[in-house]
Amino acid sequence: MIGQEIKKARIKKGLTQLQLADLLGCTKGYICNIERGRQNVSSKKITEIAVALGFKFVQKMILK
Repeated sequence: MIGQEIKKARIKKGLTQLQLADLLGCTKGYICNIERGRQNVSSKKITEIAVALGFKFVQKMILK
């Protein structure tokens, strides 16, 4: 699930949900819901998350 990959990457980068939300201009609740698989995420937002977490390729996150 993509939310689990986002959570792992966020923790590895040393960010809290609030810090990631601030970087992305969204709420902590939005990040929480993404990580739990309760929130649909647009491809644009996935790209923004990937950039914020330092992924070189979005496919790495999606194809796991």
